[in-house]
Amino acid sequence: VSTQSTGNEERGRNAVTALEAEGLKPVFEQLDVVSKESIDNFAAKIKEKFGGIDILCNNAGIAYNYDDTLSLVEKAELICATNLFGTINVTEKMLPVMRQGGSICQVASFGGRLRVCFPDKTIPSDNASCPFR
Repeated sequence: VSTQSTGNEERGRNAVTALEAEGLKPVFEQLDVVSKESIDNFAAKIKEKFGGIDILCNNAGIAYNYDDTLSLVEKAELICATNLFGTINVTEKMLPVMRQGGSICQVASFGGRLRVCFPDKTIPSDNASCPFR
């Protein structure tokens, strides 16, 4: 059983429909990774419905366009709340629900690469010389 979760119910339902078209049988549960209440509710529902999890795939993440009207501080706060603290909070809450031998998959985006964040020529262009790869 695969659980599809997202803070946006419509996107979650659409993902479930697409997975069902592939012959899978996913279950949708809403999860807002910036809300500790939502994380608590999600963990409790998963434990109640399935008794635990075998794999936790953290794939939540947001980014903003350079021309977005939010201030840099507002963007940084929202990005960190979702991409960093949300991932940490979900992982901490789901670890007790994870079955023996379970796995965690952390998904990162291309946007996290230094070349994307700092496109000037001072960042090494090859991954081999980049200390943050």
